[in-house]
Amino acid sequence: MDSHRSVPHYVNLSHARRNRGCSPGFSLLELLVALLILSVGVLGAASLQLNALKYSSSAGHITHAGFIAQNMIERMRANAGQLAGYAGHYQGDCQSSVPAPGILARDRADFAAAVACQLPEGQARIDISNDWVEVELSWSEQRINDTPAQVRLRALMGAEI
Repeated sequence: MDSHRSVPHYVNLSHARRNRGCSPGFSLLELLVALLILSVGVLGAASLQLNALKYSSSAGHITHAGFIAQNMIERMRANAGQLAGYAGHYQGDCQSSVPAPGILARDRADFAAAVACQLPEGQARIDISNDWVEVELSWSEQRINDTPAQVRLRALMGAEI
């Protein structure tokens, strides 16, 4: 056996000696371009997350306003004898107050509190025309745009369907 180890035939030593001045790896310019691409991607993802939070909040307000309006319509159906007393404009601050006794006063106070406390700058209007009731709620969507958002529900009262 030959005690002298031979260099494998697939290693080209002359090529390795020729390119000693070039170091394998990244140059500073390549690194800066990679960081630029990464930072643009991170900023895009952050922007998407911010918009998702805004629009999710808006969708939550729309859903909640629908629940408040539907609750008021159901209360009006339960107290159909005093239907005309529900008409009006509801706006106020989020303060708890003790309403006058009676179902109508309690329903009006609960509705006004729900609109004022659960919707940003919320206000509502109830119109009654013949057997039709329209409940309209509006609130501020200032974080998304300058126009107020609104939900409008119409219901037929007192007539058999």
